[in-house]
Amino acid sequence: MNTYLIGFDLGSHSTKGVLISEDGISLASRSLEHYTNMPEPGWQEQDPDRWWEEFKEISKTLLSESNVNPDQVKAVGITGFVPGMVMLDKDDRSIRPALMHTDTRAGSQLKYINGILESPISHGFLLPKLMWVMDNEKKNYSRISKILVPHSFIVQRLTGRYSCDTDTATIFGGVYNGSGKEWSWQICTKLGIEKNILPDIYNADSIVGTISQNAAVLTGLAEGTPVIAGTGDTFAALLGCGAVLHGDMMVYLGTSGTQLFIDGELRDFIHGPHFGSGRAEFTGRIISCGDSMQHYREILGFRDWAIPDKEALGINPGSDGLFAFPHLKQKRDTELSEGDRETIFGLERSHTPWHIYRAVMEGIAYNLKTSFLDYESKVKRLILSGGGARSRVFREIIGGILDTTVYFNQSGNGAIGVALLAGYGSSEAGLKEKSLKISDRAVITTPNKDTVLEYKKYYKKYLKLREVIEDLYEEQEIEEDE
Repeated sequence: MNTYLIGFDLGSHSTKGVLISEDGISLASRSLEHYTNMPEPGWQEQDPDRWWEEFKEISKTLLSESNVNPDQVKAVGITGFVPGMVMLDKDDRSIRPALMHTDTRAGSQLKYINGILESPISHGFLLPKLMWVMDNEKKNYSRISKILVPHSFIVQRLTGRYSCDTDTATIFGGVYNGSGKEWSWQICTKLGIEKNILPDIYNADSIVGTISQNAAVLTGLAEGTPVIAGTGDTFAALLGCGAVLHGDMMVYLGTSGTQLFIDGELRDFIHGPHFGSGRAEFTGRIISCGDSMQHYREILGFRDWAIPDKEALGINPGSDGLFAFPHLKQKRDTELSEGDRETIFGLERSHTPWHIYRAVMEGIAYNLKTSFLDYESKVKRLILSGGGARSRVFREIIGGILDTTVYFNQSGNGAIGVALLAGYGSSEAGLKEKSLKISDRAVITTPNKDTVLEYKKYYKKYLKLREVIEDLYEEQEIEEDE
């Protein structure tokens, strides 16, 4: 009997599910969009119960469209954005909307935490969000039975188990002891956090539990099907796009823009943590890729990506002198800013909406270039992943600005990556080899030499502008804090 794998990727803007053969070939896929609520500037929330409804609908669709019997599904894997925070009460009901990883409301809590921790953290960690609820929503905080990240929330709905993978635990924010693979009760005590609200810790590929009887009825999956702990979308994207060889660099174009360099052997960091020296190393990050693109698309009044992508192809490299700076609330792991302000410079009457749209993508690519240059001589393959990589014009812009050939497989994604990880967790068979087949099927984009020369000139101007803009916003933030 043929067996299959199912993977789900819970993204910031949509949930995607795939049903694949064990060698990574997709038989069926489905995605559903959801929206982020922003009740106040810097606040970003989503309804976790909406994610569960999407999962149920997608899982039934995958089985019906593929004509696969539920008993043929070997394992299920879940990935998603991290570390969003879901709070459950004693009856496993969500207490309030989930706080997104891009939420920046917890400025004062972040400063307090960094006064206690030896290594500073940023808004991208979970802990400041939890402390904000503790300080500002005492009734909600008192009801917390467990806190989970988004993919762990879906795992809980499927299995009834509370889990967190070892990699995501590292970005809770100073409360995880990696050497012992356990929560640091000492830090929890200092911060006043009840240790029993934290979930159990597993390796990313570990089987947490199996599909419960109730979940089987709701999803169409077979009761008893193994479910792995899963992990954040970045590692799943590495597997799903085939960036698993030493010397590969993946640029992930999701809600955030991220660079990772493979500096080790996959077998050494499959279980997690996945990231760090000698593993997959973060070399650059801006939490402003798809987030900013979506913002400008809404401002310009377009309902989908097809039209602006097509029109932006006809705009000259450098957008005829127009520069757009995505928000700078986190440019790198070590560079923090509390704002989410965006900037346009050089706008003239001759510029069209397509100039603005292209300039946004160029601004993202310029920012990625600042860190790419440190690794340029080491990179053997640059592989693009995430929703933004589907855009031909974005691929051409990145290749031109970074002056390198780029690889992209339309069918490779985080949902496929976590499905392969689920297959590995249930049998420990050929993860690297199966992932590499995806990159072998990639479309290759080679940069135009004239375009590269144009972008080198514009990049020098970009660096001057960014320095001035950062200084002005820093002054403004200081004034607002006074």
